[in-house]
Amino acid sequence: MSVTAPSEAREQYLYLTRLAWSLRLLGADVVLELGTAVPVVAVRRGPGDRLRVTAVVWSGRWVYAWGRGRRRWADADESAARVIMRAAR
Repeated sequence: MSVTAPSEAREQYLYLTRLAWSLRLLGADVVLELGTAVPVVAVRRGPGDRLRVTAVVWSGRWVYAWGRGRRRWADADESAARVIMRAAR
């Protein structure tokens, strides 16, 4: 589930930027963290607590993933921001 090729890294950046903007439009406090080993959109949950979401290629499609487990991902589409907002609560 890692991103290695430069073109994939650019795609990942675009997906994360779109997600950050969509979450912001829904009222979330977000930060796009690019200086980390794995770029993420960090969604504020409370003081000092953020849900970190990354974009990865999984089974040939882009998804957003956070944490561990089968229910901690969403297809990288228009509905993803709402799914992630629910997860951040």
